[in-house]
Amino acid sequence: MLVELGAIERSGTEYRMGAVMFSYGSRSPEVALRDAALTHLESLLLQTRQVVHFAVLRKQDVLYLERLSTGLVISPATVGGCMPAHLTGVGKALLAYASTETINRYLDRRLIARTEASITNPDSLRHELAHIRNQGVAFDRAEAARGLHCVAAPVRIGGHAVAAVSVAYPSNAGSGQALIEPVRTAATRIARSLPLDELDLGSL
Repeated sequence: MLVELGAIERSGTEYRMGAVMFSYGSRSPEVALRDAALTHLESLLLQTRQVVHFAVLRKQDVLYLERLSTGLVISPATVGGCMPAHLTGVGKALLAYASTETINRYLDRRLIARTEASITNPDSLRHELAHIRNQGVAFDRAEAARGLHCVAAPVRIGGHAVAAVSVAYPSNAGSGQALIEPVRTAATRIARSLPLDELDLGSL
């Protein structure tokens, strides 16, 4: 049925995305976001030589729209993959600028841990989100993966964070303070380049 609809195509014993699925996918707001951000993400990669992430918030998770790397740093994030928002820099940057209802709903659930540094206490996470709103930048201190830190900033349209960008680096490479301004600058430039007339911000 999927073949008949053009959703997938068959080649021998293998299947691949069909023209219909590709057409629908290419018109999604996530693709428009990623396309608008790509040049700035590539510039950030060249500047930092670490791992660059670009993600959006989807319910309790962050959905990674892009991941760029020089290959020197290993990150658990994958393009199209998801991770619990409270474990990641991009996720905390997005949650910090989410509505009170969204934050309360997130904190009502059990906060799982991936490392000994993961935040699992709702009050601690609420305090950190308030700090992120004050500073405009978020950190993941080996909370998603041992040995890996992140600096993240929200891509904001008005007061709403539609996406977030981060740079991940080895924990032994320092505090990450030198990455704050490059990440903030990239987030600002992405926000300015977004095709607002083509994006449905309510779906992001």
